[in-house]
Amino acid sequence: MKMATLRRIARFGISGLLVTGLHVAVAVAFIRLILPDPPLANGVAFTVATLFSYLINTLWSFSSRLHGRTLARFAVVSLIGCGLSVGLSWLAEFRALSYWIG
Repeated sequence: MKMATLRRIARFGISGLLVTGLHVAVAVAFIRLILPDPPLANGVAFTVATLFSYLINTLWSFSSRLHGRTLARFAVVSLIGCGLSVGLSWLAEFRALSYWIG
């Protein structure tokens, strides 16, 4: 593999870890400081993390420019992910499980 490809893969992995950490931090802060509603907290956290993900992956991981077309594609995939994320959070709450599981 070329060095540029390996660097891009490493940056993508680091970005993923940062986005995941941001998602968890926002969700926990929301639950503890604003409103103890895990599905809502997860939705807010997902939105914040998704915006950050688009920016960091476009600008840093792939060294590209921000474009409306790529943002639209990213938004569609992210909405599907958001539905899954909030759905899992709701299911965990419905089953009386810890919000950490959701």
